[in-house]
Amino acid sequence: MFGYKKRTPIHYYMRSRFSVQGFTIVELLIVVVIIGILASLIIVSYMGLQARARDTERKTDVQAIVKSLELFWTDNGYYPKASDMSQINAAWIRANLQNLPASAIINPSSPAGTVNSIKKLGPSTDYMDYGYTSLDSAGTTDCNTDPCPRYTLRYKEESTGTLQAIQSLNR
Repeated sequence: MFGYKKRTPIHYYMRSRFSVQGFTIVELLIVVVIIGILASLIIVSYMGLQARARDTERKTDVQAIVKSLELFWTDNGYYPKASDMSQINAAWIRANLQNLPASAIINPSSPAGTVNSIKKLGPSTDYMDYGYTSLDSAGTTDCNTDPCPRYTLRYKEESTGTLQAIQSLNR
């Protein structure tokens, strides 16, 4: 009567089997995209944090080098030549600069196995080196013979790319 069909138990089975709700592919894609965006934000902020930590270590290392150079000045009346402070003279640095930890002359971004990150005449464009220049009394040219009355120590900050220069206290 009136077009009404009596439902059989098979109708209930079919309806319950095929009407199970789930996530659509669009919903799953949206979740994956959101997770990807959050992961990329976390990675970028973590890498920035690491660069700032290495910059802090650089500043600490340079302060230790400056302190040792000033102690060297107090004992000897001059600063070391740039050739004494170069990468090949790590042994001279350890022997002559008082209380300088061996790790202070190694830049935190240097590859494993680096013994000395100090280079003559300033750093290169990367963040691996410290630059040391001994200067004559006018402070204009490189001092190649003792006594050297001035120096400039340079390093580059990794997080900002800023070149920092520290002058000797004896000017």
